[in-house]
This record gives sequence, C-alpha cells and structure tokens, in this order.
Amino acid sequence: MSPRTGGAGLSSPQAAAVLDVSERTVKRVRAGEVGVKDAMTARAQEFLGRSRTTTGRDAELLDSYAAQVEWSALCAAFPNAHLTCLSSAIGRGWSSVHSRDCRQLTQSERMRQPTSWGGFALNWFPGHDLPWGVECRLGADETPYRVASAERTLLELADKEGAFGEDDVGEAY
Repeated sequence: MSPRTGGAGLSSPQAAAVLDVSERTVKRVRAGEVGVKDAMTARAQEFLGRSRTTTGRDAELLDSYAAQVEWSALCAAFPNAHLTCLSSAIGRGWSSVHSRDCRQLTQSERMRQPTSWGGFALNWFPGHDLPWGVECRLGADETPYRVASAERTLLELADKEGAFGEDDVGEAY
C-alpha cells in the first residue's frame, strides 16, 4: 500500500484481514480515493516486521543479493508473487547452482504467469492464496521484494525436487 512495502503482495481480502479494514477500504486506498490512517500504517508495519524471519548477517547477505539481481523489479512486475525454491536458496547462499538467467516464483494460479520477463526465463510453481512463510523485505538498495522464508524455501524445494534434481536440492539441505 505504500511505496516502501510495495503492497506486500497481498490481495484485497488478505490486505483487509491484515489491516482490519473492509476490502472496499483497501480498494479505495489503492485507488488513491482515501488516505492511509495511522492505525492502518501501524498494523501494516507490524505485519511486515513479523514476516521478516531472516535476521542478522543472513538478512544482510540476502538483502544484498536481492539488490544485485533486482528482485524488487521482478516483484513490482508481479505484485502477488514471491521468489521461491532454488531462487530463494541461491539468494540465501544455500546452493551453488547457476540460475542460468532464470527466476522461480509462486503466486495464485489465477494470476498471469508469463514464461519470460526482462531477459529472464520464469518458472512458475502453483501457489496458494495464503501468504504464509513469505518475507516482505527491503533490499540493500532500500527497494521492496518478497521471498520465501527459510522454512518455506526448504518445504517447497522438497515438494518440487523432481523439477530440479536431487543434487541441487540436497545442497540446500
């Protein structure tokens, strides 16, 4: 909802639940018809703070990597998606696999899922409407991006192992 959070990639029903407002209010705020109230800002900041489970040096490295590979631009292009699987593992330093100019994302299957964007091949994995385990972060360049948490990354890698290869997934564990 604000430029710094990029809306956190939430649908209107999800944002309404997080902000404790109606879906209509969320839509009006997004359209610029009404302003964001202080209480809404506080609830949004609390939500964003809780989403950031990667801390310390690991967070610094993840945010630095995100800025270098411009994850924020990708997240801005797909506001309901987040980076996952090997993309997240590479960013966390868990895998030495080369991304081959490919990014892996997940979002609701109802959303558009092009096969390429900005010179990158895009691999899409089925998503769910609930944004569990998604970190809403700011890169080292202070731009917002969304990435699977450490726990979600490991779960999604295990679930999608057939799409990657046992050696690539095993390295992350």
